[in-house]
This record gives sequence, structure tokens and C-alpha cells, in this order.
Amino acid sequence: MNSCSVCKIGVCGTGGIGKTTIMKQIHNELLNRAKFDKVIWVTVSQEFDVFKLQKEIAFALNIDLPEYEDETRRAKRLSKILAKRRVLTTRSIELALSMGCEPIRVAPLSEGDALNLFLNHTGRDVYVPTLESTLKQVLEQCAGLPLAIVIIGSNEMETRQDMYDEGLSVLKRLENNCLLESVKNRKCVKMHDLVRDLALHITSESPRYLVKAGMQLEELPNEQEWKEDVEKVSLMDNRIKEVPLDVSIPKCRKLSTLLLQDNYGLERIHESFFTLMTGLKILDLSANLRINDLPDSVFELENLNALLLHDCMSLVYVPSLSKLRSLKKLDLG
Repeated sequence: MNSCSVCKIGVCGTGGIGKTTIMKQIHNELLNRAKFDKVIWVTVSQEFDVFKLQKEIAFALNIDLPEYEDETRRAKRLSKILAKRRVLTTRSIELALSMGCEPIRVAPLSEGDALNLFLNHTGRDVYVPTLESTLKQVLEQCAGLPLAIVIIGSNEMETRQDMYDEGLSVLKRLENNCLLESVKNRKCVKMHDLVRDLALHITSESPRYLVKAGMQLEELPNEQEWKEDVEKVSLMDNRIKEVPLDVSIPKCRKLSTLLLQDNYGLERIHESFFTLMTGLKILDLSANLRINDLPDSVFELENLNALLLHDCMSLVYVPSLSKLRSLKKLDLG
């Protein structure tokens, strides 16, 4: 734009490559500078009216065009007033050349830039090793086109927001029906003991839950309590120190959720413990400050969606995640 040798520029590229976005940014920057007396922006659609377009340009230049003049005379009048420097965006290099423009081709985004743009719209937490190959395929289909990347990334973010909003709605309904109580000055809710006991009674048979949270347990529940049809197990906030080698491996193929967080003294889980939990989708081992490695059987859980390991301060070894093809959330914070 500052070169005296180039009067007309044609910004060229395929649809969605970012031509208009680039020029809007430049247009806005030029408005804040004193380099040019006038900076105007005109949109020319495929179905355009020359008379109306000329009127729009005249309005931007703050001049009046006689209504009785034909299009040719009006064009000459505008041409004399307009500055020599003009920029147009088009998909066609031939069109740019036919109008005497110096063509500048806008290239697709590089692989790294495409990934950063996508993550800016979805959030960085979606970038986990198990999703890397899928994410790469999605970005390949976008072919480096910013518009495609932004649309897909925004849709993903909207989907996640919808799920979050739905969860909040469920909590609000439970609170409005006095099944949950809000906690003042805290972003959480609590359940009255009577309601909790009723919920545990209902889930003791079908669907079957095993809930022994906050009961100061030092060992796992015995073998008889790990029913084959149990679907959710909560052993959070206890004092379980280890899952020893001699403990019977739970045969819980229907188990989808296992909460073992906040067992402060937990140091070791034996290698085979998760072997038969083939349906496990959520595993929470967070805030176990002394555990320093994880059993390999965790990383055979092909249906696992979420692995939560935040605040595991002593954790130094995490096996390969390559088999966790369903993993959507890995929390190492």
C-alpha cells in the first residue's frame, strides 16, 4: 500500500481463505492513520446494480452524482475523484489481471497455524494424544481454509457449551425441587442426608451403585460388594493406602464410573486391578498425593472417556495412551 509503483492490488484466493478478513483488518488500520485522505469499503456481490454501487461510492466520498447522468459519465466522474490506490478481493486471478491489478495470492494456513486457530475456538483441553490423529484428519479436510476451521471449531465449542448448560439445568431442577441445596459463597451444591440415603437405596439394586465415599475406609470393599452388574463406584475421600496384589480383581464389565480421588494415603495400585473393567468410561484418581505411577491395565481401557489425574503431585510415570482411543479428557493439572 505504501509503494508508489503499485497502484492497484488484487488479493486472490479460494473462498474461505481469508481475503475479506485480511482486507477488513487493513481497512480498519488505515482508518486510524493519516496516510490517506479517504479510505472507503464497497462490497460487490455477484448480482450487483452498477447505478446503486456508484451511489454507494459517492456517498462514501461525500459527493453528489447527478441522477440524470448515465452510468458511463458517472463512472468517469468517480474515477477522477478516486485515489489511484485501489485493492480488490476476488477468487479469480484473471479478473484481477483484467482490471490492471497486481495479483497477490493468499496461501492456505500451515499445519501449525491451522491447529492453533482450531484450538483457539475449541479450547486447548481438546488436544489430547488420543485425539491427535482424528484432529489431524479434520484439519486435513479443512485444507488450511480459516473459515472452515473456525466454523468447525466454533460448532465443537457450542456443542460442549450445550452439554455444560444441560448439566447446569439438571442441577437447577434438582435444587428447585429441594433434592439439592446450594452452598453459600461456593460453586457447589450439597445433598441432605435423608435424600442421599434414599438415592443410595434406589441405586443399590438397579442400576446398581456402590457408594462408600468419606467413610474413612483403609481398604477396598470386599469381593462380595463388587457385584458384576455394578455400574458406578465411589470410594472418594477415604484413607485407602493401596490396592494390593492379593486383592481379588473386580469382575465388573458394566462398570462405567470409578471415583478414587482424595485417598490421601494411596501409593500403589497393582497392575491387574483394571483388567476386567472393560466398560469403564470415567476414572478419577485425582488428589492422590502419594501415588507415583499407574498400572499398565489403566491404559488397556479402550472405552475410557475421561482420565482425571490433577493434583497427583508424586506421579512420575504415565504409560502410553495410544490404546485409549475413546479418551476425550485428560486432566493432568
